[in-house]
Amino acid sequence: MRLNRPTNAHILLALFWLGKNSWPSSKNTRLKLQGLIEKVGMDARTPNKSPLYRTPAFPVLLLQLITTLVVAITLWFFRGWIAGYSGLLGGLVAFLPNSYFAFRVYRYSGARSARAIVGELYSGEAGKLILTAVLFIAVWLGVKPLEVAAVFIGYLVVLAVGASALLIVKSFPKH
Repeated sequence: MRLNRPTNAHILLALFWLGKNSWPSSKNTRLKLQGLIEKVGMDARTPNKSPLYRTPAFPVLLLQLITTLVVAITLWFFRGWIAGYSGLLGGLVAFLPNSYFAFRVYRYSGARSARAIVGELYSGEAGKLILTAVLFIAVWLGVKPLEVAAVFIGYLVVLAVGASALLIVKSFPKH
């Protein structure tokens, strides 16, 4: 059973045992201490309770979405409605996998979650690549008529916004 709020006695007991710099020798005591550590909440994976709009990735994602719409409207205005929705689809092919990656990376927080965060980086990047390939295939096979140049323009412009993420996040106020 996991306690939502550990009592002071739980915390003091866990700190007392951890302060000895040695793990207890008896198996029964080790199991009790391990259960106590789980009750106190010293779990290696601390879920991030912040909503996505409070993460550093949100300004980049928002700018990518706005860029997708601007590219689609610009292409629609200058080259017609087929180019417009083709550019929109290309922008979404870049935006949706980036959103998935941001969701995966910011699932955990804190120093104790470093291993979980690194794991999420790798699995998020792999998922992002797979999702990009699936979305491109869906666009190529499922949408007719399609203007190929407009799809790539939308994709590359939104990708460029993501590549300049360090410049974008630096200009926003810190939380």
